[in-house]
Amino acid sequence: MDMMYSQLYFYMGTRVKYIFKNLETQNAGTYSLALVVTFLMSLAIEGLNFLRYHLQASAYSQLNELIEKKDASIYTLSCKIRFMISITYFLSIFLSYMLMLAVMTFNGGIFLVTVLGLTIGYMIFGFIRKRKYTKIYNPEGDKCCAEVDG
Repeated sequence: MDMMYSQLYFYMGTRVKYIFKNLETQNAGTYSLALVVTFLMSLAIEGLNFLRYHLQASAYSQLNELIEKKDASIYTLSCKIRFMISITYFLSIFLSYMLMLAVMTFNGGIFLVTVLGLTIGYMIFGFIRKRKYTKIYNPEGDKCCAEVDG
């Protein structure tokens, strides 16, 4: 019985089994590519979370307007928006789990690039204020927003 053990401590080096068994970095060039891909995944996760928030806030506004008008198109709008929100949620969760697998390599460089990418992504997307909404994007908080005059 061939058991495969992996280390449970951080290490620095350019040889990493990146996400899949067959994706192993062999030199500094492929390791750098893995770092760039990890960084871009981190940014994409924050961007997708922001996009999902934007879609949900927009959907709530549109749905409230249609409810006030008693428009029958509320049901078709609802399905379209739900589909778009679901797609962005799927992509966000998929990339999050792929990023988790990358961090589980316990490579210090990949870990640092992941944290840096998520931080820069939050810095880019986290403080964009929406028109007509008091709350800014907050992935840890609730997903509702309060409409204000404006």
